[in-house]
Amino acid sequence: MTDPPESAATDPRDWTTAAPQSLTLEASLEQQMIYARDLARAFAELEAKEAQRKRLLDQVISAQEDERRRIAIDIHDEVLQMLGFNLMKIDLIERLWVKGDYAPALEHLGALRDTIESAINLLRDIITELRPPSLDVQGLVPTLDEYLKRFQRETDVEVALTSRIGRRQSSTVETLIYRLVQEALVNTRKHANARHVTVELRAEDDRIAVTVSDDGQGFVVDDALKSSLARGSIGLHSIIERVGLAGGVCEIESAPGDGATIRFSVPTTA
Repeated sequence: MTDPPESAATDPRDWTTAAPQSLTLEASLEQQMIYARDLARAFAELEAKEAQRKRLLDQVISAQEDERRRIAIDIHDEVLQMLGFNLMKIDLIERLWVKGDYAPALEHLGALRDTIESAINLLRDIITELRPPSLDVQGLVPTLDEYLKRFQRETDVEVALTSRIGRRQSSTVETLIYRLVQEALVNTRKHANARHVTVELRAEDDRIAVTVSDDGQGFVVDDALKSSLARGSIGLHSIIERVGLAGGVCEIESAPGDGATIRFSVPTTA
């Protein structure tokens, strides 16, 4: 019996074996290209998030320094001047009392009481701006209501608060919402020239939705965002980015002459 001829399948020129090998190589290259694209996309997203984190950190630091500067000015220009004035009053009262001029001494003593009370109220306002004690004790809604009443007294802008959130939320969520509403109203105070403001809180499944509206002069949203960045202002940008970092969504609607509305929602697990 003669040996069978070598199979033609071992010939590397045979297309019946070369074709499957070629297809396997092409599939492998395609998978590697997909993997490379996914890796590049993930890296780009990571770079974008890191840039956003750095930008927000810079904004937070800038906002903190601005707040510290404002508080230092308030304390220096108002509280310290009141205390210095009170020391002068005390010296005057002492001299009058020694001389036996009791009536004018008592009159100045009454004025001294008034200035001390004013200083105490001013310091209380500064402390509340830093961290309202009622936010931890009473929660978001009473604290926000008190802030809005003070805002109305200071600006003569009528403010209405509506809340449909029921139970209290976590300290993180309540603090976040309080600061966001505060930032929105600071923007209203500075730029809107409004007469009425409404703030609405409502629970939506696992989110808290907030709407802040005013009847002010309004603005072109894109132009306002661009110009605020050019000026170094972070108000609206701070709201948008803080909501985004908390896993929420934010929408700003406005037009010249039509007021402005800021809507945002954050998860209750933020």
